Amino acid sequence: MNNLSLLCIMIEEKWTNSTNIVDELGLNLIELDNPEEGRIQIVEILPGKILHRADIPIAAVGKEIITDPETGIKRVNLGNMNFFGFYPEHVEEYGIKHQYEVTTPIYLFKIDHANTLEYVANRITNKDILKILKYRYGYVKGQNQGERDPMYSQDQEFARSICTNDSLVVNINNELVKLDGYISDTRSIGVGAELIPEMTLCNPDTKLKIIASDFQVKSDKEIQKIIDDENKRYLEQQRKEAEKKAR
Repeated sequence: MNNLSLLCIMIEEKWTNSTNIVDELGLNLIELDNPEEGRIQIVEILPGKILHRADIPIAAVGKEIITDPETGIKRVNLGNMNFFGFYPEHVEEYGIKHQYEVTTPIYLFKIDHANTLEYVANRITNKDILKILKYRYGYVKGQNQGERDPMYSQDQEFARSICTNDSLVVNINNELVKLDGYISDTRSIGVGAELIPEMTLCNPDTKLKIIASDFQVKSDKEIQKIIDDENKRYLEQQRKEAEKKAR
């Protein structure tokens, strides 16, 4: 089998519904003692790990179909921050599936850990972002976390703030490390519902390489249907968010 054939294989491993994604995937959990917030948790993802994302081109937010210059694989561009899943089923409802391989060590705040979220919150000065932490991530200073209440636009705002906040660094092995985003296990979102494990990554093009995408295995007609269906879902999501904000 040649290299091109290898690239066309979509890895379809299955999630076991574990609520401990760090142990399930064999990721490295780093615990650091901090005088103000106590012990915080950082997750390290090493090169070779596979991440998943599904996406569609949306001109309004700068998403477009490109051909990767290194691999020649067609994909939707990643931008300067994006969300990723750990299994295909985590992302498949969101559009055209892509698979990426981690190429450089990634360090993420484990934000479903109360001390860690407090560490992040204590280094944020933007009041709007602190409100997002309270209402979307269940943050209350000095207390255990409440339920997650996801809202796409506000989740994006918080995730992007991690990328641009130069004070969000930790000391790992006597080296100050700027964190690359956040990771979270399955979270309750109320009424018996759960949010699957989530992960954000700053500047993903510098840390990942594309290894497979639906563009390689689906027809143009199938791809267009995926784009049309996801566009409808995206517009409905925007409508619901606007109503939620107006309450």
